[in-house]
Amino acid sequence: MTSSMLIRVDFMDLKDPLGLLSDMLTGFRPIHIGMRYGDHYLSVPRNEPSSWRPYDVAHKIVSSKIVHSFEIDPPYHDPKLVALMGEGWIVDSGFRMFLTEWLHVGADLGMWSYKPDRVTCVGTISRQLRLAGLPIYSTTSCGLYKELMSLRDAGLATKTK
Repeated sequence: MTSSMLIRVDFMDLKDPLGLLSDMLTGFRPIHIGMRYGDHYLSVPRNEPSSWRPYDVAHKIVSSKIVHSFEIDPPYHDPKLVALMGEGWIVDSGFRMFLTEWLHVGADLGMWSYKPDRVTCVGTISRQLRLAGLPIYSTTSCGLYKELMSLRDAGLATKTK
């Protein structure tokens, strides 16, 4: 059984220093993530709490920055829980993300299991996808991209861009 709430995950390149650093270290530049859920869009901006915005308004802002997108018809889940858990997350400082990134990359590659707690856009979106019943565990954008490609290969997601 599937839900009526379609999900689209967008990978964006904001052409900022973090994206450039990611490109140099991992070869994956579109590290910023947003998520469409039904008629709303979850954005996790820096220095502001994450929030849901009307999709048509958000799409005008992010559409030119999107490099990759995946559409998913998730299994049956509680949309209210997904909506509530998306609100109010504030991204950690760039310094903290830089210091902890290698630990998260290593964990996503299966080298160890330790991941220090941190708040990032990809972590927030990954949590939302898990709440929607999807087997997503990555906390880096490159890892999330690979997991979504695996879902695509299994016929559970569609790469739309």
